[in-house]
Amino acid sequence: MLDVYEGLDDDIDKDYEEEEKLLNTIPLVLHMGSRFVRLGLAGFYVVAAAEEPQTEHCCCWRGSLCLQVPSVSFLSDLVSPLYTCGIDTGLVVDVGFTSCRVQPTCFGSPLTWALKVSNGGAAAVLLQLQQDLIAAAETEEQRQALTNISLEDLEDMLIKVAYVRYELNIPQQQQQQQQQQQQQQQEQQQQQQQVVFESSESLEYIAKGGVVIKVPAQHRCGSLRSCCCC
Repeated sequence: MLDVYEGLDDDIDKDYEEEEKLLNTIPLVLHMGSRFVRLGLAGFYVVAAAEEPQTEHCCCWRGSLCLQVPSVSFLSDLVSPLYTCGIDTGLVVDVGFTSCRVQPTCFGSPLTWALKVSNGGAAAVLLQLQQDLIAAAETEEQRQALTNISLEDLEDMLIKVAYVRYELNIPQQQQQQQQQQQQQQQEQQQQQQQVVFESSESLEYIAKGGVVIKVPAQHRCGSLRSCCCC
């Protein structure tokens, strides 16, 4: 049973006239999250409101909307990211392993009918790696093993033989030193440093069945460069 809204008094008819201007199937979405959530949805069940054709249409529309949603239990993980950021209106994009979900939310209410699910996701990176390795396969046995390899094995391969290349370059600042001691101290603090981790070698990955797959160096690394100047 709905709690009685504190505003339901003798002035309800006057309050309803204001709400009536906002009751239509398009802006109702926004006011479901602000005005009507605050009202506890009491506006739908006010006697005077129920007699209005427009309100009756909205009630029927709202009921059919609930029936069109197979399950809303999974929406919490698409709405909670906005709450944690202190935002009540926004768009949450969830990039999954094999699919992506997009859920818009207005004033804290998820627009369930606007939920979009599409193919693709993190697995697309693995599938692209699979195609590149098939093209680079040296033997028919390797090509066949790569064709039948699972996404789990591709992810395992990515973890074991792939890496990210980091290159940090810190150039030395040129300054004039008047004394030898100051010059030595500055050289120690500002000397040129270069840290590079990379490998041009190919690595071998043992797939299921004992097939040895050769992973070329160009398919093993992604490059991340950062230059810092003091």
